[in-house]
Amino acid sequence: MAQNQATALSVDAEFVYWANSYSLGSILRCPLSGCTTGPEVLVANQPWIQALAKDGKSIFWISNVGEGTGTQKEAAVMRCPIDGCASSSETLAVQTFSALNAAQGTPMASDGTDLYWVTKGRPDGMLRFPHATIYRYTK
Repeated sequence: MAQNQATALSVDAEFVYWANSYSLGSILRCPLSGCTTGPEVLVANQPWIQALAKDGKSIFWISNVGEGTGTQKEAAVMRCPIDGCASSSETLAVQTFSALNAAQGTPMASDGTDLYWVTKGRPDGMLRFPHATIYRYTK
């Protein structure tokens, strides 16, 4: 309860993970059995988290890193260990995303070996006929 604009969700055999994205967002988790004392915060102070994925060892997310323009924004693809995330996050990529499509979410997934995500929008900032690009990061 009382989560602030939860945007992304992931589940494994032990936990449910989600992102609160408003302004300075966070990534939290609770055991599947319930969270009687409140959720555990894995990552804090990440602006406008838009995607979430994990591979069993690491957690991945996308969050804003720059002001951008009215139609474009820069966002970072981030990674850190699921346990002990606070002190060791790593930027994997910084890319331009369409600000207009952010509300629709940014797809992100891991197959246990590679990480995949989609950027939406045109590099020239044109609003008509936006396109998408699928990226793969090989660990």
